[in-house]
Amino acid sequence: MKAKTVSFPLNNLPRPTPERLAELEWLDALPDEHIDTSDIPEQTETQLAEMRRRESCRTTK
Repeated sequence: MKAKTVSFPLNNLPRPTPERLAELEWLDALPDEHIDTSDIPEQTETQLAEMRRRESCRTTK
């Protein structure tokens, strides 16, 4: 089954359910060594050097 991508505007996010909050708390407590990152490709030094933060994510003073 193919997953469907859903997007929401940041000013109108749905409230997380109690089940989702419990899942997020469980994930937050999970030690890093128990997280499987084997499906994430390694980034090259060139790719890392070319990364830029999106303008909408920049903090303002």
